[in-house]
Amino acid sequence: MKSKIFSTLTALLLICGIAISPSIHAVSMNVEFTDVTENKAYYEAVQSLSSRGYINGYPDGTFQPAGNVTRGQAAKIIANVLQLDIANVKDPNFKDIPISHQYYGHIAALVEADVISGYEDGMFRANATMSRAHMSKMLSKGFSLKEPELNFESPFKDVTSKHWFAPFVESLRIYNITTGTTPTTYSPSATVTRSQLASFVIRSEKVVELEKDKEDFVVESIE
Repeated sequence: MKSKIFSTLTALLLICGIAISPSIHAVSMNVEFTDVTENKAYYEAVQSLSSRGYINGYPDGTFQPAGNVTRGQAAKIIANVLQLDIANVKDPNFKDIPISHQYYGHIAALVEADVISGYEDGMFRANATMSRAHMSKMLSKGFSLKEPELNFESPFKDVTSKHWFAPFVESLRIYNITTGTTPTTYSPSATVTRSQLASFVIRSEKVVELEKDKEDFVVESIE
């Protein structure tokens, strides 16, 4: 009976010109971490990314959701989620990222895609913890989020027009990818945890999915 109903619904959607494809959030295999239970807000995000092989746990079976994410780890996750080519890349020429570096391909691919950049001293600092400010740029540019209008006013007191990260933070806020650490603060210098990054990435993916669905939604005729 369920199969018949699904077939009927599928036919109706196709008539309306709506493409049907598997959700990018579907969990393909069950990955359970001892410290990530179903009652956690980030459970679905961690499960989705881990099932697709974009994030890993630790040998002891934990995920350590409160652990800080490094710039290198974040680069690996984002590059994989965006499905960038990490093999055929141009050398970004960071002094501290040789070709033998474990994140070389991921970092190089993101630089080539104009998602990330290094520091003025020619370093990338892959082992440094990822700040919320840098995360906002990586997500906003990586997922091609629409930037806000000029002269916007942020509700966050610690994000003003003089900050380089202001438009990226505003993009995340507009799409409800972030609501800030409080209603009036974003905490741009605060570090990003493993569970937070997972949640931010999944929210960004959903935004892209919704925007694509809007573009693909074409009703050819109604009878």
